[in-house]
Amino acid sequence: MQGFGLIKIVALVAALLGASGAWQIQSWRYNARIQSMQAEFTKTVAAAERDAQEQERRLNSQIQEARDAAAKREQDLRRDSDTLRTELDGLRNEAADAGRKLPNHPACPSSARAATALKLFEQCAVEYEEMARHAQGHANDSLMLQEAWPK
Repeated sequence: MQGFGLIKIVALVAALLGASGAWQIQSWRYNARIQSMQAEFTKTVAAAERDAQEQERRLNSQIQEARDAAAKREQDLRRDSDTLRTELDGLRNEAADAGRKLPNHPACPSSARAATALKLFEQCAVEYEEMARHAQGHANDSLMLQEAWPK
């Protein structure tokens, strides 16, 4: 029977060694699989980061182009506004000359009417210029936001 006990011990040791070896092999397989998954995850994250950076560059470029276009439109608006002011000053001078000449004209019933018309013209011109400047500024801002919006 002692031989039988020795066989049991040898069998038990062999079973333990076999189980330990199987456990080690399974551990290697899982470690390899985990490393493969980690490498794939790292590649996916890197690709996502590159895509995000590229999209951010495109959006920043689009925003900058919209800002540049808005600045150009604003510069054009200032130039047009200056031209309008020059024309308006010329009209004011002409109207003032006409206002000074009208009271001396025999067909003019009243110099007060001419002065009132001149004052009304000036008020309308100032209000129109201000309204046009605000409207154009709003339109420019709106267009800049539309152009900067992601497409």
